[in-house]
Amino acid sequence: MANTIIMSKYQGLGNDYLILDPKKNQVQLQGKKIALLCQRGFGLGADGVLYGPVEIDGKLGVRIFNADGSESAISGNGVRIFAKYLRDNGYITEKKFDIETMSGTIHVECLNSRATEFKVNMGKPSFISSDIPVSGEVREVIKENFVFHGKEYKATCLTVGNPHCIIFTDNVSAEAVKNLGPYVENADEFPERMNLQICRQVDKGNLEIEIWERGSGYTKASGTGSCAAAAAAYKLGLVAVVAFVMALAASLYPAWYITSFAPALVVKGSFGGTRSGRRLRTLLLGVQFFISIGLIIATSFIRLQHDYMMHYDMGFDKENLLAVRLSERGAASYDALRQKLLSDPQVKDVTGATSRLVSVGRMGWGREFKGRQVAFQSYVVQPDFLRVMGIPITDGRDFLESDFDKELGTMIFNEAARREFEMQVGDRINGFVSPDEQIVGFCADFNFKPLQYGVSPFCFYLLPKKIQQENYWHLPHVVYVRMTPGADIAAVTAHIRRCIAEVDPRTEPGDIVVRVFDEELGLEYDNERKLTAIVGLFALLAVVIALMGVFGLVLFETQHRRREIAVRRVMGASRGEILAMFNRRYVMLVAVCFVLAVPVSIWAVRHWLAGFAYAVPLYWWVFALALAGVLAVTALTVTVRSWRAVNENPAESVKSE
Repeated sequence: MANTIIMSKYQGLGNDYLILDPKKNQVQLQGKKIALLCQRGFGLGADGVLYGPVEIDGKLGVRIFNADGSESAISGNGVRIFAKYLRDNGYITEKKFDIETMSGTIHVECLNSRATEFKVNMGKPSFISSDIPVSGEVREVIKENFVFHGKEYKATCLTVGNPHCIIFTDNVSAEAVKNLGPYVENADEFPERMNLQICRQVDKGNLEIEIWERGSGYTKASGTGSCAAAAAAYKLGLVAVVAFVMALAASLYPAWYITSFAPALVVKGSFGGTRSGRRLRTLLLGVQFFISIGLIIATSFIRLQHDYMMHYDMGFDKENLLAVRLSERGAASYDALRQKLLSDPQVKDVTGATSRLVSVGRMGWGREFKGRQVAFQSYVVQPDFLRVMGIPITDGRDFLESDFDKELGTMIFNEAARREFEMQVGDRINGFVSPDEQIVGFCADFNFKPLQYGVSPFCFYLLPKKIQQENYWHLPHVVYVRMTPGADIAAVTAHIRRCIAEVDPRTEPGDIVVRVFDEELGLEYDNERKLTAIVGLFALLAVVIALMGVFGLVLFETQHRRREIAVRRVMGASRGEILAMFNRRYVMLVAVCFVLAVPVSIWAVRHWLAGFAYAVPLYWWVFALALAGVLAVTALTVTVRSWRAVNENPAESVKSE
């Protein structure tokens, strides 16, 4: 029968899903239909719907929908349930296999012959605010103060494919998470909504958690939620340990160095030590030089890559562009805000979108097109967005203001989507509003993700105004302001803050963060910036420790060879010749360490740069500067420390021996 729907229902630890198999059904489910099916008491009742198996990037995959009809990038229990369904229905017979999701590839392993236990690799968690995302400056969101429903909480936020807010408290109950969950899910700090877990550490190996999921509400279990809570607990417990280990490691070498002197030699005043001792100290010094050179090279390339990414032509106009995130009230008042912003003659144009243009946090879409499943990034914008951002139309037309008044959504894809999916102007595709939404044009490829990623299929999506106003997450939460060339940034920023405060009186102007676009783009490269600082700091410490070693060894040598220095002076040797004698040994040591460090550095840098779709070349001058820098500071240290010994009266040196 044409109207018959065949569905299965599975549960994992009480987290239940309906499974709609497209191979057994012809129906196309939209958000409202999914919400009705999942409604308990009126529909079948479930935490969500699993639509699959479908083809995602040419591989077996599943689309995951929350109980309210919104699409989720990943669900740990959902993937386990779907894996069970695949085994039960003969789609998969292997013990280990992969399932594609909107969050990426998930590795699955069936643990027993009955296919009742599955292990799922959920990937690496990130606590970086721009990855989650959490509004404000880019940072690790660890035990931060948040105000939810008029009360302050210390929360840790992270993403494991979708965002989670973790609150550790002694009051863990279903009632507590039900009361707090709606406020956390829709808090202004979380532009893409948020899952909530309230947790209590039972003992070192166990956590008690209650879960509220965005789009589904209270649920008895969550795979990603459990992983997020475990990762947060580990992170919070690890901070002190890491600090202690780093402090201990930093102090070990100096402590060993000082205590390595033979007491009898110290009392006697002869600091030369034994030959074997000097060899060991030379070896340790060589290790320090090796590490120093390697870290200097690494720091240089990390910095070069960061600067390269910041100045790369991403395919749109970044000049004279400001970005500001709006509250819910501000986003709902976008039209009025835009008119206020344009009243300043230094403001050339204004446009808006649901989120930042360049981001990795945007969820992907899986849709049916010409009888097959396709996956792409979708970005809801205002009609003038492409024009304001300087993204050229390559075929068809741009969005029109009249598209706002249509019943269906309007789409413009990039050339990458056109090539991969064989699209044409006028084609129809399954969208958010209807399965029959029109593609009106194509735009040039541009980088909508950081440069770690290449260009993939992308869609600009103009929803009908009525639909945008009915759905909070489809409103323009990010506004881009194009300034006139030479505009006073401070004055325009103040104007933006005043305008936003006028449309949203609850917002203080001082709380509104306005960024130039390069600063906003820099949020996506904050990891590289932090890595530069961290590796650079360790490089500096390594160099300092190495120079301490050089200082100590030169001290030993000059004390041990005072008679030799005096004899050489008497025989006519110049100060320069004696200083060269001392420097020669250390120059050779640095040269040997450089030869050993270069291939290791090349391998490490290449391995790191392989994670970027666009990367700087391995410049030879970086290696040359690293060598020259270490040689220069080493020679300076040796020269300064041996200068006193070289300038002593030879007669006094011989007499004191």
